[in-house]
Amino acid sequence: MFNSWFNAKQKYIRSMSLHLECPAVYDAHEGLCHLSTALPKSLLLQRLEVRMLLTGLGTHHGGLERDKELMLRCLRMFLRGGLSKGKVELLVLHLPEAMKAIVEGDKQGDVTIWENVDCQFEPDDGFVNDDNRPEEEAPESGDENHGLYIFPTQGDF
Repeated sequence: MFNSWFNAKQKYIRSMSLHLECPAVYDAHEGLCHLSTALPKSLLLQRLEVRMLLTGLGTHHGGLERDKELMLRCLRMFLRGGLSKGKVELLVLHLPEAMKAIVEGDKQGDVTIWENVDCQFEPDDGFVNDDNRPEEEAPESGDENHGLYIFPTQGDF
């Protein structure tokens, strides 16, 4: 469903923001796999933002270190398979703070796979408090496009 809708509207869409809420790393792997297959082969975006909310990082079998390794493998799979060159100019990944050291280390080891990826690390609960951020000025015209928010239901992905 998402794929056919996206193909019809693709020429109007330049950026997307997706939120993947995953109670466990295994859910994150499944979510990234579904996202990889849902993104059309003809995808051309200027910016794709993916926020990974990993509420169960380190709470299941194997502990935090094992979960971080599995999550890194999931991310690498997504970067290699789901986002081949030319699909997205800039990928912004929002990841839990616990992933910072392992991701930064991997960036040093394999620069090419992380080339057009901006990683932003958030508190491990996945919540970012934007209350202290200064308000942006209102647009000069009232016809500014703020984008389209899609909230997939069961079965869309």
